Order: sequence, then C-alpha cells, then structure tokens
Amino acid sequence: MTPLEYRVDTALTQALRCVEHRVPSNTQLMHPGFVLALGLRYGLVEAAASHNLLENAQDSEHSAIRTATKEWNHSVAEHVRVHLAKKAPAFRLPLDEKYVGRLSESVLREYFSIYHRHCSLATSLEHLSRGFASKHHAEIGSGWPWYRFRRARTAFAGTTVESIRFASLFFDRRKADLEEVAEIALLGE
Repeated sequence: MTPLEYRVDTALTQALRCVEHRVPSNTQLMHPGFVLALGLRYGLVEAAASHNLLENAQDSEHSAIRTATKEWNHSVAEHVRVHLAKKAPAFRLPLDEKYVGRLSESVLREYFSIYHRHCSLATSLEHLSRGFASKHHAEIGSGWPWYRFRRARTAFAGTTVESIRFASLFFDRRKADLEEVAEIALLGE
C-alpha cells in the first residue's frame, strides 16, 4: 500500500467511525427521511475527509485520491450493515444499506465536481446539502400526510444542519490528525 493509499484508507475509516457515533437521532423523521439523512451524513463527512486529503496533496495526487474513493458506496453499505443496523431507532424499517451507500456516493461525487471551484469546505457543505435536499424533495416528505410536508422538510433541515456541523468538526479533527473515537461524540465534540 502506497503512502497516499494509506492516507486515503485512514481518512475513509475515520469518516465511517465518525458517522457510526453520530447516527441521526431526529425522531420526527419518517423512514425515507431518516435514510436520506443518513446517506447525506455519510456523504458530507466523507466530503470533509476528501477536502482534507486534497488540501494536503500535491496536484499530481488529486486524481489518485478520486480513484481511491471509488468504492466509497460499498464501504458505506458494509458499514451500515455491520455497525448501524442495530443503532437505527426501533421504529424504523430495516435499512437498505446499498441505497444509503449510493446516496452518500452521490454527495461525494458532487463534492469532487465542485472542488475545482476552490470553495471553502463550509460553502461546499452548504451547496451539497441544498442540492441533495432539492434532488430528494419528494422523498423527504414520503410517509407524511400532505399537510405535514413542511414539518418533514423542517425536521430534515435540522438534521442537515447537524450533519454539516459534524462534518466541519470532523474536518478540524482530521487536520489535527486526531483519532475518531466514541468519546468525542459522547462528550459533545
């Protein structure tokens, strides 16, 4: 394993651990909204990890980093299956881990498409979140009566703000090269 592959693998592992300890807990989200929120959270945290990798890489390494993250959706699917299936709130239906993986990968690929614009991480995370919510607008309210659709969007928006905060704090920990452990989440970041 090359040093670059090792750095990417470490960043991916740390991103998975970050989300493992920070499963969306908004009980107002119906099952489709919860799955979307989980996929978005994985995607935003990995975007933060990739942002850190790209900032610290030479220009010649950028394509290798993108290539090394190609299997992100499979990593997320496996992680959801092994680590999160039991952590999802009890009233939820079983998680479709492959769908969560595809959702997170779509966020990551969108991040790579906007990285060349030299946006700050905060701007990128906001852009990614707005685009994701817009793309999945109908799914966010799925399971809710039509007159509660605004409430569904509000609940999803609250979870999204939380995900952006977690991704930003994760980025700060990656810059400091801190290991992702459960105690960080338990102590409130």
